[in-house]
Amino acid sequence: MPLNERAMLATLNISQWNTRRIDHGITQEVALSKGAQTDAGQYALKLSNAAVLTDIAKCAAAAGTRHRELTLPWGDNGLRILLNNQYFKYMQAMNSAKALFTGHTARLFQEWPSILAAEKISPRLGHGAMFNPAKYPALEDLKRRFSFRISILPLPDADDFRVKLSEEEEQRVREDMRQSFAETIQASSRDAWQRLDKILGHFAKQLAAYGPGVRLHDTVLTNLVDLVDILPGLNVTADPALDAVIAETREKLCGLSIEKLKDYAPARAEAASTAQAILDKMKDYYVG
Repeated sequence: MPLNERAMLATLNISQWNTRRIDHGITQEVALSKGAQTDAGQYALKLSNAAVLTDIAKCAAAAGTRHRELTLPWGDNGLRILLNNQYFKYMQAMNSAKALFTGHTARLFQEWPSILAAEKISPRLGHGAMFNPAKYPALEDLKRRFSFRISILPLPDADDFRVKLSEEEEQRVREDMRQSFAETIQASSRDAWQRLDKILGHFAKQLAAYGPGVRLHDTVLTNLVDLVDILPGLNVTADPALDAVIAETREKLCGLSIEKLKDYAPARAEAASTAQAILDKMKDYYVG
């Protein structure tokens, strides 16, 4: 089945109010008081420490991370490949994140008048004479600063090129598009292999290094388990070699107990050896 029939493109655009502002007046005052050039540095004011703004920022960051986890890069313009078999998992994750984001922003809008009043006298920020209410947006303007948009687009098809050109030029454009698509798909496939190489390599390294004074975090194993759960939905080229490596990793490593790995040296050694053997096998299919 052609890739454009089993995949689509996804974009995630999240906007927020930036609480940090360069104050050019204070920057100039500081420079003059220190005998420095006015372009030697900049003074940035943090306009708010409101907890709800921190919640919004964390939510946006988590959504962006999950978006990248469930998709693969498509060029360098922010578009990401989303396979059909990953669509419902992706939309569930993004819709949940959007609902959380929307809830946080609704709380911000409700609390905005009290937040403004508190920031004026906040000892945490200590703006003092530097407090400038003009730097804070009015409520309606603030609302326009926040958005959470998920877009799903069809994957382009080089054969579906409808611009009317000379036959020779049209053929050249189609060939350029096919070459570009092939390179992009190759890069996307490489991204899936790189993810496994990174997490599996870290797993093997941490197990080998564990000992007195060295901690073995649970995430060394849980990150591997989470990745193996995601990777089948990122096999953009339906590569049987990648499927086989994923299956072997799941069978031999994902069912291990982190407590046993911490407490039992032979189990750690065996798991590290197994991970390294898989990494070595990957070299036959993938060059990082």
